[in-house]
Amino acid sequence: MAKAKQQIPKEEKDLESMILDYGKDKYKLVKTGVRWACEIKQKENLPDPISTLIPRAVQEILSGAVSIDEIEKLPDLPYSATGQPLSTLPNRPEKNGKTG
Repeated sequence: MAKAKQQIPKEEKDLESMILDYGKDKYKLVKTGVRWACEIKQKENLPDPISTLIPRAVQEILSGAVSIDEIEKLPDLPYSATGQPLSTLPNRPEKNGKTG
């Protein structure tokens, strides 16, 4: 039997083609897309992991809802000792039983 062709949602196809057609620096798009995803998570207080917000963030950048220049003007995120942005870390109780 032949493998069934994996269906890609229409919105992802559109996002993929928008990224491929993006005439500027794609690496800058990715970097600012991740930063904007962190900002969305923080502003909307979402429990979703950053990785699920990246497509939405890139879509907003490509559609013109927010510009790369605006995102680059945002303050840097504070980072933990592991190098992960603090806004992406789950809230876990500390070892001594206190919450942070």
